[in-house]
Amino acid sequence: MSATATVLLSIPEVAKRLGVHRTTVYDYISDGEIEAIDIARPGAQRVRLRVPETALSAYIASRPRVIPEAMSA
Repeated sequence: MSATATVLLSIPEVAKRLGVHRTTVYDYISDGEIEAIDIARPGAQRVRLRVPETALSAYIASRPRVIPEAMSA
């Protein structure tokens, strides 16, 4: 794989990496929080969503950081 290749993740892969249910991933996508692309052929009956690994990394980076002192309050 070349250094410029885009890694695409399936919805179950994204859910596993985030530790959430796949329905939650679909919610994040529909809310515009995570970018997804449709890899289905033109005219296909079904959508085949994939999340670029870079989009997942951007989503994770955008999340607020937890401050340990705030957790004990």
